[in-house]
Amino acid sequence: MLLLRGIALALVSALLSSLADAQRLPFTRYDAADGLPASRVNALLQDQHGFLWCGTWEGLARFDGERFESFGAADGLASQLVTTLALDPRGGLWAGTYAGLAHLVEDRAAERPFELVSLGPGPRDDEVGAIAFEDADALWCGTNFALHHVTRAADGRFVPRRVLDEGVPWSKCFTRDAGGHLWCATTRALVRLEHGAVAERVAPLPAGGGVIAFVPRPDGATFVATAEVLYLAPSDRLGSIATWGRVELPLRAGELIRSALLDAGGTLWLGTRQGVVTWKDGRARRYGPEQGLIDDIVLALCEDRDRNVWIGTSAQGLVRLPTRAIESWTIESGLPAPDTAWLFEARDGGMVASTTRGLALLRDGRDGRDGRDGRDGRVELPPAREKPLVPGMSLHQDRRGDWWMIDAGRVLYARGPELDPRRAVVLGEERGLPRGTPYGVFLEDARGDVWVSVLPNLLARGSVAPGELPRFEVVRVPVDANVEGAPRASFELANGDVWLAPFRGLWRRRGERVEPLDVHGDGKPVELRWMLRARDGTVWIGTRFRGVWSTRDPESERPRFEPLHALDPLASQAAFTLAEDRDGRLWFGTGRGLDRLDPDGHLRHFGTAEGLAGEIVHHLLVDRAGFLWAATTGGVSRIDTRALDQPAATPGVRFVALSVAGVERAIGVRGVRELDLEALASSQDNLLVEFTAPCLRRERELAFEYRLGDDGPWTDLGARRTLSFAGLAAGEYAASVRARVAASATAEEARLRFSIRPPFWRTPWFALGVLLLAASIAWTLHRSRVRRLVALEAVRLQIASDVHDEMGAGLAQIAVLAEVARRDATASVEPRLVEVARLARVLRESMSNIVWAVDPRQDSCAALVARLKHAAHNLFASEGARVEFTTPPDEVLERLKLAPDRRRQLFLVLEEALSNAARHARAEHVKVELALDGRALRASVADDGRGFDAGAAHAGHGLAGMRRRVEALGGRFEAHSTPGEGARIAFTVPLDRA
Repeated sequence: MLLLRGIALALVSALLSSLADAQRLPFTRYDAADGLPASRVNALLQDQHGFLWCGTWEGLARFDGERFESFGAADGLASQLVTTLALDPRGGLWAGTYAGLAHLVEDRAAERPFELVSLGPGPRDDEVGAIAFEDADALWCGTNFALHHVTRAADGRFVPRRVLDEGVPWSKCFTRDAGGHLWCATTRALVRLEHGAVAERVAPLPAGGGVIAFVPRPDGATFVATAEVLYLAPSDRLGSIATWGRVELPLRAGELIRSALLDAGGTLWLGTRQGVVTWKDGRARRYGPEQGLIDDIVLALCEDRDRNVWIGTSAQGLVRLPTRAIESWTIESGLPAPDTAWLFEARDGGMVASTTRGLALLRDGRDGRDGRDGRDGRVELPPAREKPLVPGMSLHQDRRGDWWMIDAGRVLYARGPELDPRRAVVLGEERGLPRGTPYGVFLEDARGDVWVSVLPNLLARGSVAPGELPRFEVVRVPVDANVEGAPRASFELANGDVWLAPFRGLWRRRGERVEPLDVHGDGKPVELRWMLRARDGTVWIGTRFRGVWSTRDPESERPRFEPLHALDPLASQAAFTLAEDRDGRLWFGTGRGLDRLDPDGHLRHFGTAEGLAGEIVHHLLVDRAGFLWAATTGGVSRIDTRALDQPAATPGVRFVALSVAGVERAIGVRGVRELDLEALASSQDNLLVEFTAPCLRRERELAFEYRLGDDGPWTDLGARRTLSFAGLAAGEYAASVRARVAASATAEEARLRFSIRPPFWRTPWFALGVLLLAASIAWTLHRSRVRRLVALEAVRLQIASDVHDEMGAGLAQIAVLAEVARRDATASVEPRLVEVARLARVLRESMSNIVWAVDPRQDSCAALVARLKHAAHNLFASEGARVEFTTPPDEVLERLKLAPDRRRQLFLVLEEALSNAARHARAEHVKVELALDGRALRASVADDGRGFDAGAAHAGHGLAGMRRRVEALGGRFEAHSTPGEGARIAFTVPLDRA
């Protein structure tokens, strides 16, 4: 047992630097490059909709978590220097500027969003410093030189009145006491204000450079911050300065308070010219450049509804400090080096970090230590004689409190419980350690023996007898082609199986048998980087290139391994380390940050953007308090896994921009949740609406959904914040949009409703007009046609009358005169006169048929039947044959109208059939039938005469003529006859054409 003097001398001279409050906090910075009007932020405020308002030296900005919307002179801010912000009892936004009060006008029709209220004619009367509201229609306004009371007149104008010639330059110099009385700290006194006047005045003010801010507590007491001193006023004694108690703060020389905030957890935050100081229950902490606050001159503080603290700085813009779920230690915090390989929790609760340049014992400052003792310092080891095989040192504190350390191929042992390497002893072959290169301490077994892995393939089990140094026993690991290197991790199952994990391959020791396990199922050795046994018995394995694998049956003869089944891919397939948190969730440290497997199967990612110290995670450890620690390439992070899951305030969606047919329409600076548009013209059939949901925590997980109508399915929009409608038809439309942060509940959705009028030619009035016009035209045409028909019938009647009266009478006279002349004529002339008389009678009969066809009074089927009966009588009267007619009733025939030409053609066909029966058939019985068959007329003429051969050539002329007439009427003609058996002529014609 030899004490290495070189090591001791080096360690005695090592610097032990304090890390008690040196955490690197996950500050997020926003400046002009992100859209902020200027990098000097004077005032901060979150409104009732969730928007964060930032008053800067060059304008006002509205932040929704995704982007800044800036407002300046063109928006009504005559002076762009914004000093303070406030909300009135109605939720209206007010800004104090160096040109007076600026009031946000919610009216969409307003020419500018901000309306200016001037406080006086003087050049410096409008330098506003503070605002407080007496009620919804009256407010107090403090400037650098005076105190004003402003009231709203009946016409809506704001009327200022100067009350006191004492300045109120700081934004939080107004407060209400436990009784609801309004107090104001001027540059000279403390005054109580009532009904537009000073009701009480208390002077002088306490020492400390003037009151900067009042911060009321829930219990009624009030913190009073002056530039140099913090006081606490009792709940009922704010107006009694003598009763104010001084609060001791570790303020540095020249450190002046400039802003104050009491957060939801009861912690007081003070913004100073040298960073931020917090105070709670007598304990103070400081945040400055060492913790990541890039600018230590703090002008404004604000806590949002998600408990983020926002810091307005003098020159570096806006800084957000989220809920302290992730805190980090980096090289700026005092770590020997940023790249940290291992973590170990000491028995006293301290966390030992092993970096590439030595060890550091970390404290998070929550135990009240001031960092002045060695346990909160950095522990450095002397330069090693050999180059370390891996970055960092492997160490272990056994159950006795003693320390085992391996660095640069050496095993060091030091008595505990303090981590004091000055007492370190190098253990070598004289203590039974085998030849080789010690790599790491990986196991303390049930007997208290400590196992050390020794390259290339040895194990050394160290036992410690009381009062002696450890002595080692060598255990040789079997050599296998699929297993390479000494074990670096191990655990024992309930059945006694021991799993050993080297760099390549995986061993299982069952009884006296040691066997390799096939993880991937392809016979190839696994490049294992970590092994974890979860509380449910599942064994998880992290690999170098193939992600995470697991087996639920580690005790079976051949465990079956499966790759990670998750709904999202791992950030990296290099899974260097695994851990299970206090709630049973699995964490995977990868080459690209941390992934957490949630019960719903999703992976949630955490990287440097979420506050992790570095992207590559070497080691994960869950301490006894349940916090998760991560050793990364950028330092060490401590994660409160439950604080990470505090639900973000569910953001409500608001419509903030609208374009109709390419024309922008005003909506309002803070947007609206209900957007009902007037009826749009048919040409305005395309809309683009932009929306947002103020989300200041977990904003990267914010996603949107929309649906059409009131009960349609929700459709995922992802991070997109616009809806577009194009080519819409006329009708009523409705759309809803809602937001969701990860698995949080959705807030009430925003609704858009609008309608598009049809083009004028599709309106009911236009259709009615067209219908009336068409009816008018139809009526006019009908009247014209009726007039023509009436005129035509009159002409037809006139022609029929004239022909019948004039020509009929003349032909009759010719026949009579011929008969008279025949009596006196000679034998040679008599035959000629007989012929003249006959032709006159025939011509008169033909003329009678023509007159019948023209006469409009005969335009019915009844007239056709009557005419046929007359013709049959003339034809068969001298033959003695019997003619029988079968027709529908007369009233039916009378209603059935026939056009003149159609009626004449039907008559000629039937007359021809009767004439043939009379002249050629020598029939004794002729039967004529007319019948209605739907919208058709069926007619037939049958006789019992001698018949004819219907196919003979000589029978073609009469039949052919009848067929042509019938087919011209659109009908069908049939002729049936057999010599000696009579004949039957039949046809059918449509009535709508007949």
